Amino acid sequence: MEELISKKELLEQTGISYGQLYRWKRKNIIPEEWFIKKSVSTGQETFFPREKILDRIEMIVNMKDEASLDDLAKMFSVEFEHANLDLDRLIRKSVITEQSITIYKDITGNKNIETIEQVVGIKVLKDKLTAGELTLPECQELIRFIHTHFEVLTGESNRIYVLRAMGVPFVMGVKSEKDIVFNDNYKIVTWVNLYDEISTIKFELM
Repeated sequence: MEELISKKELLEQTGISYGQLYRWKRKNIIPEEWFIKKSVSTGQETFFPREKILDRIEMIVNMKDEASLDDLAKMFSVEFEHANLDLDRLIRKSVITEQSITIYKDITGNKNIETIEQVVGIKVLKDKLTAGELTLPECQELIRFIHTHFEVLTGESNRIYVLRAMGVPFVMGVKSEKDIVFNDNYKIVTWVNLYDEISTIKFELM
């Protein structure tokens, strides 16, 4: 169960105002689905997924002097202008590497890197191998899964899990964490949120 934070606690902890919070909501910088209404002893109160909302507000506050609300709204959407892809800049920013591009091309057979889907795959490959979370064969399974299901798993609540059971890897995508139950035989090795990966790439290209 994801830990929640109340609206009152959120405003006190972050120092933002009620007006800022709802202005960001209207701009879709903070998703409406994160505003969770729950019954309490005094009536109804609004709660948020704690980790997600705190991370998002920290990012907004750090960027709001450099980017307009419209720019932030674009960054936090899954839409991407393919003409804006700049591989050289992403390499300079260490979002991807030449080595991860080479490995990705070997896995997928793609000769040219032209889409956000491909760049996300390269970034995930680099991150998981560098962190030692996955073996190369497991990365191959994950990248192929991302390639196949990218369009349907880019929502904010979607996740792709890599699991192991008796040393055998298994990759699965979920639309909502609230509706998932794992067999005790499976160990969660790592997970990926494609929406967050796209937002990070956009941020580096701003």
